Amino acid sequence: MDVVVLVPRRPEPWRDKLWSFVRSRLEAEVDWPILEGLDVSDAPMNRAAARNQAAEKAGDWDAAVFLDADTVPDFDNLREAVELACQRQALVCAQTEFRSLTKDATREVLAGSVEPHDAAVRWVYRNPKSSCIAVGRELWEALGGYDERFQGWGFEDSSFFHACQAIGGIERLEGECSHLWHPKSPEKAEARAEFQDNQALGARYKAARHTARDMQALLSEPGGPRA
Repeated sequence: MDVVVLVPRRPEPWRDKLWSFVRSRLEAEVDWPILEGLDVSDAPMNRAAARNQAAEKAGDWDAAVFLDADTVPDFDNLREAVELACQRQALVCAQTEFRSLTKDATREVLAGSVEPHDAAVRWVYRNPKSSCIAVGRELWEALGGYDERFQGWGFEDSSFFHACQAIGGIERLEGECSHLWHPKSPEKAEARAEFQDNQALGARYKAARHTARDMQALLSEPGGPRA
């Protein structure tokens, strides 16, 4: 089974530090190729395009892990998620809890004085739809990838989750991932036009999540991943 780890990124000094830490953990735990989808444009980051870029760069693969550059997964869960994604052609979330670490705790993690799963948290989010997921190739091809109509911050990841929910199904493993602190993205602002456009398109994905027919129609729209 050919497995790849795909990471969307926009190089920034603080986030580069986080990714260096996460990548070192990955390389110590798994021997899967790690490919980055880099967005270096001056426009708001297109995370969907960055993920698709990484997937295309990876070539032929049986299962892909989409991991955020600031997230440390549970590696036992990650390996199990990959197996399930191939067997069932569903999206498999490798966690039920998203632990967002404090700024001080993140500094301690980067310094090596505390493990991510023992570090202090700002908040915990249950049943996240992204951050660390595994997808089989058959399901990926059926969806056509992430929807690049999402520009700037938000909703491309939850919409991909809803598309998988309608087309292939969702599996989830009990466990946690640790999100390293970083400054808030200036793109995460409800007043921005891109955010509002993303929110509207994301609402349409959420409404279509119950039937494959409705989701396939949305995916096949002009500009959509299956267009």
